[in-house]
Amino acid sequence: MALAWSIPASACLSLILSHLRNMSCRKHAALIRRTCAVFVLLPLSACIDKVTEGDSTIRGEYILRTVNGAALPFTKSVVGATKVEILDDKITLLPASTFAEEWHVRTTVNGQATTQTKTETGTYAPAFSNSVYLNGNSTTGSRLTIITNDNTMTFSESGTVYVWKK
Repeated sequence: MALAWSIPASACLSLILSHLRNMSCRKHAALIRRTCAVFVLLPLSACIDKVTEGDSTIRGEYILRTVNGAALPFTKSVVGATKVEILDDKITLLPASTFAEEWHVRTTVNGQATTQTKTETGTYAPAFSNSVYLNGNSTTGSRLTIITNDNTMTFSESGTVYVWKK
């Protein structure tokens, strides 16, 4: 690590220690300790918040808007006379790095439609600068989702791209 004026950290530390040993510099010791604490703790504070609390800017409700660029409902599968469609989906990133998801699926068999409400809960964890892992407790398993600055969450699976908006 180098300081702003390109002094290696080891040289800076040596300089600070030699000043602390000098009796005439004791009055500056508190100032030097505070300055060092800023350089050490400031970068760490951002990491600690993201790891323990999650990033508060990503928390909230995300509503599924498109699948493969098309509006809902989305036809997930058609096998013979059976068609399965996703009607809607909402993912809520909650405090304490947990999430809740609810979606509705319509299954049509020989022209007779039934609608089911499905739910999932689990945890989420930061993955990269703009991604989170959603770790479902039951049906969905683990998913890596990308969250962009415009509050869009994107997930891709087997060539299908899902896009949620906050």
